Amino acid sequence: MPLNKQRRILISHVIGDGIIVPRKWFNEQKVPELKMSRHAIDNMLKSNELYTISKGIYSRSGTQPTWETVLYSLQKYFGLDVVAGGLTALELLGYGHYANLNNVERIHLYCTQKLPKWIHEVLDDTEFIEHSNIELLGRGDTGTSTFSLAQFAFSFKQKKVEIIISQPERALLEIISGVPKFISVEYVYQIMQGLTTLSPEKMQELLEHCHSIKMRRLFFWLADHFSYAWLKKIDRTKINLGSGNRVIVKGGKFDKKYGITVPEQI
Repeated sequence: MPLNKQRRILISHVIGDGIIVPRKWFNEQKVPELKMSRHAIDNMLKSNELYTISKGIYSRSGTQPTWETVLYSLQKYFGLDVVAGGLTALELLGYGHYANLNNVERIHLYCTQKLPKWIHEVLDDTEFIEHSNIELLGRGDTGTSTFSLAQFAFSFKQKKVEIIISQPERALLEIISGVPKFISVEYVYQIMQGLTTLSPEKMQELLEHCHSIKMRRLFFWLADHFSYAWLKKIDRTKINLGSGNRVIVKGGKFDKKYGITVPEQI
């Protein structure tokens, strides 16, 4: 069987529908049929076996990327530390349905580095919103070598691909980290109404290592509105709430217990 025919067959099996791969991935392959020079890739493009997503970025012709395959590709083929988190994770886990604007699906990605620009151009019906994990954990220096955000994410089957998403406890703090830039306090309050079964152990560890004093205070202020069993099991004496006042929203009411300015209507 000619090498190019073997290559086409193997690529169709290895690179699934809608999967996106960088040129570097081809260069690193050990299997001869998959290891391709720039010239070989150009031939695959000319024969319409592959098409170009962006410079040095390819997908199989005849297949259409989805937000799931884009994220899967970033995680597996580009080796990026990125998860679907926040609102996206909670919706995937069945905690609610959150409205999309103008029929455009918003996918919230949480990462430790800037994501490639092409992800914002590849899908017409999807908007990828990037969030930095620094908002949640500073720059990774938490004073311990055992804590990692990765332990609060897991593999989730979504439309034929396995993507890594945040666990609900992490997703909640990711959402709170977006107040008020990406989401309102009122909206977070509504979301928390459905979070009745969180793990107190996971919530405890995340709160202890959370970088933001403001986030910790807002979490407890919101959680105090509910009588969830998991909240009562959190040891607050181990969670530093800092000192001084913080403004969550301008023009709101001041909460003396947590020293934060919050919306009047909650």
